[in-house]
Amino acid sequence: MTSHKGWRLGLGLSSCKPLSASYAEIVLKSRRNTRKSNKDFNMIREIVFKLKHDIANDTELTLAELELAAILGTRPLPIKNLADLLVEIDWLHESLSSGATSRVQDILLRLPYPGAIQGYRIASVPATFSIQQIKRLTYFRDVFIIFSGEPVEMMANLRLLADTAALRHANVLTPTGCRISPTASIHGLEAGKSRYLMRLIANHCFLECTDHVVRLAQRPKDVDRMYDAMLKHLQDNYSRPFAASVQMGYKWIEDFIDDRRPPNAYASHSLFGLRGRFFPRMVRALSNHLAAKTGATSILDPFGGVGTLGIECSLLGVKSRSYDLNPFFVKVARAKYRALWLSKKDTAQLEEIREYIQETRIARAEQNSQPGLFDTKVVPVAVCIPKSLSRAVKQPALDLVGSLRGKIESTCSADCAEVALLAIAYYANSILKKYSSEKALRCVWAHLSRILYLDRFMKRLYADEILGKPVSVTFEEGNVKSLSQRECDVSAIVTSPPYTTAIDYIGNDAMAYYATGLQGHDEIEEDMIGSTRLGRISADDAENWNQHVPLAVKKAHKHVREANGKKATCLAKYFYDMTLALRQIHTCLCKGGSMAMVVCGEQEFGSNGAKVKYDVANAITEIGEESGLRLERRIDVDLTKNGDGDIRQEAVLLFEK
Repeated sequence: MTSHKGWRLGLGLSSCKPLSASYAEIVLKSRRNTRKSNKDFNMIREIVFKLKHDIANDTELTLAELELAAILGTRPLPIKNLADLLVEIDWLHESLSSGATSRVQDILLRLPYPGAIQGYRIASVPATFSIQQIKRLTYFRDVFIIFSGEPVEMMANLRLLADTAALRHANVLTPTGCRISPTASIHGLEAGKSRYLMRLIANHCFLECTDHVVRLAQRPKDVDRMYDAMLKHLQDNYSRPFAASVQMGYKWIEDFIDDRRPPNAYASHSLFGLRGRFFPRMVRALSNHLAAKTGATSILDPFGGVGTLGIECSLLGVKSRSYDLNPFFVKVARAKYRALWLSKKDTAQLEEIREYIQETRIARAEQNSQPGLFDTKVVPVAVCIPKSLSRAVKQPALDLVGSLRGKIESTCSADCAEVALLAIAYYANSILKKYSSEKALRCVWAHLSRILYLDRFMKRLYADEILGKPVSVTFEEGNVKSLSQRECDVSAIVTSPPYTTAIDYIGNDAMAYYATGLQGHDEIEEDMIGSTRLGRISADDAENWNQHVPLAVKKAHKHVREANGKKATCLAKYFYDMTLALRQIHTCLCKGGSMAMVVCGEQEFGSNGAKVKYDVANAITEIGEESGLRLERRIDVDLTKNGDGDIRQEAVLLFEK
């Protein structure tokens, strides 16, 4: 049994004694005391699931309930205000009125979600309830288990591997309770009574802190400082006030954790993203829902993008397969996945690249930024940009990228080189067109630093067993329009197709496409669903595509066609391609298989000086049902936008075959 030596020392609890009983002995004792089953949950009075304080808005609550109900196998009851529980649950009320020094009200009411409801509760505990279910949760900050009896027995029933020895000498009636693991603590409700509250911090809360660390750390020791501060703050720092403004010289991670803005670029999602990509929380919740609903052991994403689904599944412990037509996206997805678990050799190679960049920056500064200061042993790689894209590209910038790639390829293994290339890909457009050599080197160095800081933080989460090692997932090139050639009998799909023609998925990253060594983006672009670069279009093709425009958008499409015929043709091609895609998906799904598809709700297009609303979600629903899929449910989620934009809402379409 793991003693959690690392976290214990980090919290100043190094005086804790070694465990005197093994986990097997605890389970054996529990079984003797259990009458009919291995798990006796009669000792549980109630379980409370507290929502995260930084949920974007109330429209996401449906996803939270969907996830929780699927995992538990029962529908939970909403809690309008957590303070109500201090009156409604007699054990909590008696603890409060007796003035118990444990002060459970402090942890229960700390940072509630300020929306329509603040949590959920269940009184009837499912027989399958376990610590593993709690670890999977996405939208929840804490889980409170109110129970009576022996805490050790409850821990054994939950299969919670924890420091039971601490219970023998720690005072459970203190305001911070008795910490038994990095994510769990026991709190006595009242002196002299065997009534307890077990607080379990959802693992995802710790994972999301990587977003703050990667953005804020400037040195390796900052990562360790923030990790220790995160543990302390999430575990028992109930009374710390939130500071809205933070001094930039010294970042307090506590204030970023308590902020109301949801972190959407945690883990390796921050290393490269797309406009219109999945929100990781949404992906995780939907994966939980479908895995529990269908019993699927693997999830498929036929519109893989840069790997959001694959990364979330790997951290959840669920296998997945992702396909995308764009080889650049596949390359990025594989690199982001590898960045979740770097070997010592990988980190040493990335450190060498950083040192090389730093030495080059110093040499350039000393020689007044003259070119040709790279290590002469490094053979530059030729970077070829098509004439159609090279108008604003500077030759010194091409030479810079070529030298960096030469150093990466001569220093790193093939897999590690893909991780290092993320730093070039992230800034490729700016490096080749805008930045000076000094700024370009500084940005690449900083991005490599983020990769290494993320690795350092994730390794500590793994070491403290807050997270398990990511499971194996795959990212491959593949066209959704021929999906049935690669997949069959699929139980669960979670995916998000392009948002009609709103985003140029190829053009936005064309510089990165070539900077990382790929060629021929035009061919990919022509076949991309939602592309506006279709070349010459025959009258027969245009007529065929127009026949596939769904009834839900026929009227709006007519207005767009009158104002902009080319735009209308591209939209018609989008719906034609989505018809082919959904037919392939229907073929691949097994009978009773399910799919969660995230699409834009409505999109606006200009038409003769007016705005025409395009009901995309209903159009996709219509295509799906014509393809043999049945819509079980639609969930509309409002997007948090910084500007006006033309897409303000996403729709989660839950289909079943």
